[in-house]
Amino acid sequence: MGVYQQVPITGNGMQMLPSGALAISPFTVANGQYVKMVAIQTAPTQDFSMRAWISRLPEGPSEGTNHYTRHWPINRIAEIVVIYDRNLPVPDIVGRLIAVDPGDYYVNILNLVNEENSFSFAQGGLNSVL
Repeated sequence: MGVYQQVPITGNGMQMLPSGALAISPFTVANGQYVKMVAIQTAPTQDFSMRAWISRLPEGPSEGTNHYTRHWPINRIAEIVVIYDRNLPVPDIVGRLIAVDPGDYYVNILNLVNEENSFSFAQGGLNSVL
């Protein structure tokens, strides 16, 4: 257990997130695979009140390699994030693109404000409609 209260992401759909809590969900990037994720803030709290990143462990250090992929805000505008096997071509898609070694990862979504927050989350393959 880390610094934050950890709450599992319970599948695709809306989820409540207590003040200062961290929502986590495991996922795998297999050889030759693209994983697409979309998250959007659904609570009427201040915008940019949640931050997301991917890591090898729950609450672990980010696997992103620059300021654009290390952490990203979850706000009221849905943003696509594609995590993919670094041996594949860069996907032709608008969104945050994060090349990683194949393996097991976690998506981490942290509530940065002192009130309950909520978000909607979906995950699928590169060509899935989320």
